[in-house]
Amino acid sequence: MSFLSDNLGLTVNPKNDVVVAALDGLHFLGHRVSGNKAVVDRLTTDRILSKITTRNIASYRALYLENDIRKRLDWILLEKYVDIW
Repeated sequence: MSFLSDNLGLTVNPKNDVVVAALDGLHFLGHRVSGNKAVVDRLTTDRILSKITTRNIASYRALYLENDIRKRLDWILLEKYVDIW
């Protein structure tokens, strides 16, 4: 912290002054970041699935969703618009 304050003239909010191990991961902007990957967290995924339409599915396919959700994305959209059961 002394480098930030002495050399750069910056201050850090004490509640944000936390160091975590990379293996533990962290939440950042709706993603779970750990190691070398960032996956959309569950709360954001649920919000995406509630708002998915034929117009925005391409945008949601570009996100790093969990594999099971990514594979079922088309089926989830189909079930939303068509009563197949």
